[in-house]
Amino acid sequence: MNEQEQQLSEQARATLDAYFVKIRLARATELAQSKRFAEAEAVLSPNGELTDNPSELDLLARIAAQQEQFGKARRLWEAALHASPAEVEYSQCLERARKWEQTSGILDRVLNYVVWVVVLFSIAAIVYAFKPSK
Repeated sequence: MNEQEQQLSEQARATLDAYFVKIRLARATELAQSKRFAEAEAVLSPNGELTDNPSELDLLARIAAQQEQFGKARRLWEAALHASPAEVEYSQCLERARKWEQTSGILDRVLNYVVWVVVLFSIAAIVYAFKPSK
């Protein structure tokens, strides 16, 4: 095979690889829209390995955010932004993920306090109900 044929072969392989990435992203998007998140994640990260494609990282982050896994979403958008620093949308999504993560933490603490108050109130009610009368 001469040099020109090898160059054409490499170009064809690169073009095919680019189309396979687009097909994989389209399939994963379709699955995610159907709320089949585990299947979409499997398409985007076979064998559990993360991709280096920023569009695929973005979709994985959106899937994580849909499942309220805000820390994971933030890390994935950070990776997408690192791979494609010029993409403004990734930085905007990253900021939103940070806010969601903070809000989620506050809500978790408030819920924790509410649960403890209910538990303590219940214990007090039981103690009062079984308290011997004089």
